[in-house]
Amino acid sequence: MSTFSEAALKEKLSGLSNSQQSIQTLSLWLIHHRKHARSIVKLWHAELQKTKISRKLLFVYLANDVVQNSKRKGQEFTKEFSTVMESAFIHVISVTDEKTKGSMERVCTIWADRGVFDATLIKQLQSTFVSPSNTPLDSPPPNEFEPASPKKPKTDPAEQMQKTMQELLKELNEEEPHIRNVYEILNTQHQAMLLWQYIFEDIHNKDSAEKLSTLVNDAVSMLTDYNGRLDLEMEERKRVLKMLRDYRLGQKDQLVAAEKKLEEYKQKLNKVTTVRKELKSHIQNLPDLTLLPDVTTGGLPPLPSTEVLVQCLRDLEHSASSDAAVREKIAKLPPEVQDVSLLERIKDKDSAEKLSTLVNDAVSMLTDYNGRLDLEMEERKRVLKMLRDYRLGQKDQLVAAEKKLEEYKQKLNKVTTVRKELKSHIQNLPDLTLLPDVTTGGLPPLPSAGDLFSIDT
Repeated sequence: MSTFSEAALKEKLSGLSNSQQSIQTLSLWLIHHRKHARSIVKLWHAELQKTKISRKLLFVYLANDVVQNSKRKGQEFTKEFSTVMESAFIHVISVTDEKTKGSMERVCTIWADRGVFDATLIKQLQSTFVSPSNTPLDSPPPNEFEPASPKKPKTDPAEQMQKTMQELLKELNEEEPHIRNVYEILNTQHQAMLLWQYIFEDIHNKDSAEKLSTLVNDAVSMLTDYNGRLDLEMEERKRVLKMLRDYRLGQKDQLVAAEKKLEEYKQKLNKVTTVRKELKSHIQNLPDLTLLPDVTTGGLPPLPSTEVLVQCLRDLEHSASSDAAVREKIAKLPPEVQDVSLLERIKDKDSAEKLSTLVNDAVSMLTDYNGRLDLEMEERKRVLKMLRDYRLGQKDQLVAAEKKLEEYKQKLNKVTTVRKELKSHIQNLPDLTLLPDVTTGGLPPLPSAGDLFSIDT
C-alpha cells in the first residue's frame, strides 16, 4: 500500500467515482493511514468545498464508510470528522438539490441509529435540514390527498391524478445508485390508489378516460420493469448470502492456514532480526562520503544519502516484527482457536457463537499482522536494494578517486620537473653584478647605422 502524502490523497479524491468499490478502496487506504487522520480530514473538508456539486455527496459517503469501519481500530477519524461535519453538512445542503438533501438526511438517520457520533452532534446535523426555505410557499396543504373530503377537491381529479402519477414515474426513473428509496415510491403509489374510487366517479368523457388510461399503462409498464429489477436483486442477494455461508465455512480452513502463516512469520522475524543486526554492522563500516570526490562534478550517479539509510533503519525498528504487544496477543490465543480437533467439544449454539467470535477476531488480527509483516518485508527489500546501490556506488567512487589520484600524481610529476628545469636555468643565467655599468660609460658606444653601412669602411 502506497505511503501517505497530501498530493496522493488529492489525486485519489479527484479519482473517486460513483461506485461502492471505489469508495471502499479509498476508505481502506485512509483507515490504513489513520495516524494522519487530522491531515486527512482537513484536506477532505477543503476538497469538499472545491469539488463539483454533483460529487459532493460522494465525499459524504466516503466519510460515512471511513468513520463506521475505522471504529474498531480507533477513534481518530470519529474525533476529527466531528469537528468539521456540521460545517460540511451546511455547505452541501446549501448548494445541492432536494434529492441530495434527502440522501444526506438518510445518512444522518443511520448515524443516529448506530450511534456513530454523539447525540449533540447528531442534533446539530439534523438541525441543518430545518430551514424556512425548505418549505415552498405554494406547497399544498398536508391533507390535500387525504380521502376525508373527496367530494370537494380543490383541482380537477384527472389533473390531480396526472400529477400524482407523474411524481411516481419520476421517482421510479430517478433511482439512487446507493440507497433506493422504495418506501417513498410505494407510499406515493398508495396515495394514488386511494383516489381511484373518487376519480372513476368524476370521469364523464372519453378524453379524460383515455388520458387516465395512458397514465395507468405507463405506470404499469414502469412498475413491471422495476419489479423485474427487484427480482434480479433478490436473486443477487441470495447468491451473496450463499457466498457468505461458504465464506464462513472456509474460516476453519483459514484458521489452519493462519497458524501456518504465524509460524512462518515467526521464522521470518528471526531472519529479519539477523539481517537488521548485519545491516547495522555493515553501515558502521561504510566510509564517510564527505571524504570522497563530489559526485555532482565527477559525473558519477547520485547515491542514497547516509541520512536516508539511517532513517530507513530506524523506521524498521518500529516495524511489525518489533511489535511485542501483538506478538504477545497472538501467543496468548486460546487453544480452541488454534486446534481444529477441539471443535468436537462444542455442544451448544452459545459455545459455538463464542468460539466463532474468537476465531473471527483471531483471523482479523493475524491477517492485519501478516499484512504489516508483508509491508515490512517490502520495506526491508527496498533498504537492501538501497544498500546494494550504495555499495556499488562506493566502488565506482573508489575507481574514480583512484583515477583522479593517478591523474594528479602525473600532474605533480610534471610540475616538479618544470620546477627543477626552471631552477637549473636560473643558475645558468649570468651575474649582472659582474658586468660593467652602462650608466657610467664603462663600455664603448655602439656604432651608428651610418657607421655600419659606410662604404669607406
